[in-house]
Amino acid sequence: MSIPILMLHSIAPTGPEALSRWQMTPWRMAAHLLALAEEGYTAVTLQRVVAARDGAPLPRRPYAVTVDDGFADFACEALPVLELLDVPSTVLVTTGYVGGRAEWLAPLGAGDVPMMSTTDLAALPDHVEVGAHGHTHAMMDLLDGDRARAELATGRAVLEDVVGRPVTTVAYPHGYSTREVRRAAADLGYRTGLGVGDRLHGHADDPFALARVEVRGDMEPDDLLRHLHACGTRDPRLGRVKRSAWRVIRRGTLGRQQRHLAGVG
Repeated sequence: MSIPILMLHSIAPTGPEALSRWQMTPWRMAAHLLALAEEGYTAVTLQRVVAARDGAPLPRRPYAVTVDDGFADFACEALPVLELLDVPSTVLVTTGYVGGRAEWLAPLGAGDVPMMSTTDLAALPDHVEVGAHGHTHAMMDLLDGDRARAELATGRAVLEDVVGRPVTTVAYPHGYSTREVRRAAADLGYRTGLGVGDRLHGHADDPFALARVEVRGDMEPDDLLRHLHACGTRDPRLGRVKRSAWRVIRRGTLGRQQRHLAGVG
């Protein structure tokens, strides 16, 4: 079975222009979720998707919602819509900026976007899974082993201390990981790792590199449905080749800038 795992970011009525690709209004998100329901999709938790690898049952057309970064608008804008439509979700939090601003976005002109606070996180209901998204939003595939492990370990420890429940899912910032990063995630107690890939998740996927579909802020509901259809036809091998080539490029100036901004190099 091929399953869409949607990847969203900021859900807010307005925001900086630099964030427009990754930001959508609450009513557009609602329109997306309603369109999926009309097409026969049923929202399930990410953990149900993971459990299906071992034979747990799923509805005929399941999908899961994940929301990256941990922006403050998740609690005040996205969650009310998700609850109204009975859609479970997983929020992935970059812990180094909790209670502050999304400083890693400063080069894009969006560094003032507020993040959830520890109070916001602790108040999230049980039907919202809280996962890690690194500590500084650094590209983990460009870090040495110790630094990557620290990103993974710190993010998990901070969140477990705040929410008081196990954190078993990690979404690699930008979707980038390596075999070594994924092995470290498993060693540290994570059970699931999320990439991007813009394709549907299949049960043959590496459990520490589940494919997700990016939902862009400018997508109308019909655009999303067409995008899901296109993602269902993509060859995962092509994505691996592209990621390897892009990693070589990112090891240059872009990677150095990101590591500097993250305070890890």
